[in-house]
Amino acid sequence: MDIRPETFDEEVINASYNELVVVDFWAPWCGPCRMLGPILEKVCDEFGVKLAKVNTETYPELASRFQVRGIPDVRFFKDGKVIDSFTGALPESQVRTILSKYAKSNITRAIEEAKALALREEIDKAKKAFEKLVASYPQNAEVLIAAADFALEMQDEAWAKELLGRVSRVDPLYSQAQARLDILAFKEGCQEEGSSEVARLYQQGCCHALKREWREALEAFVQAVAKDRSYKDDAARKAMLSIFARLGDRDPLTVEYRRRLSSVLF
Repeated sequence: MDIRPETFDEEVINASYNELVVVDFWAPWCGPCRMLGPILEKVCDEFGVKLAKVNTETYPELASRFQVRGIPDVRFFKDGKVIDSFTGALPESQVRTILSKYAKSNITRAIEEAKALALREEIDKAKKAFEKLVASYPQNAEVLIAAADFALEMQDEAWAKELLGRVSRVDPLYSQAQARLDILAFKEGCQEEGSSEVARLYQQGCCHALKREWREALEAFVQAVAKDRSYKDDAARKAMLSIFARLGDRDPLTVEYRRRLSSVLF
C-alpha cells in the first residue's frame, strides 16, 4: 500500500506490533527503485508480509523523519521499531534471504507440512506433497533440497541425485545441495572392503555417515587422516569437509572436529 504522513503511524508503526511490515522508500525517477519494486512485491506476497511504499518525492518529510539518505531504502518494522534495513536494488535471492530471518514463506510452510506427513509415517501423502512442490517450484533450491532429503530417507537415491543436481551453482543453498551429493558418495565407500587399517577406518566412516551417525563418522575419518592423509586422494579429509557443510558451521560437532582436523594436519 502507498503510505502518507498522516497514515504512517497507524499503517506501519502500530501495525508492526501485530505483524512484520516492510517499508520501501522510493521515487518514480529512481531506476533501481523500479527494479526493486516488483521484487519486493513478489517476495512479500510469497511470505505473506505487509509491504508499505513511501514516495519520497511526494512525502520528503517521511524520508527526513527516518534519515533516508539514498533510495531505494528498505526498512523492516516490528514492535514499533526498525529491526533491519538495506539500501539499493538487491537481487531477489538476497531479499528473500533477509526476509526469511523474520517470516516464513508459503513455500517453507508447505515444506513443513510435507515433512510433518513424513514424520507421521503418511509416506504416500508426503511423497505426493513433495512431488507437487517440485512441480510448482522446479528451480527453488529450498524445495529441491527438502524433497531430496525425503528421497534419501526413502532410499530413493536416483531421485535425490536428480533433485540436487538442479540446484544452481550461484544459489546460496548450493553448498548444502553439494554436501548431500557428497554424502551419497559414502555409499560406495561403505561397500568397499579394504585390507589396511586406514581403508577400514574410511569404510567405517562412510557407513556411519550413511546412517547419519555424524560423530562416529567424523571420528573414523579424522583417525584415517592421521594415519594416511593421501589415502584415495585425501578422501577422508574431503569427507569431513562434506559433513561440516551438511551440519553447518555452528554445529558443535563441526566446531569440535574442525579443531581436531586442524591439529592432525598442522
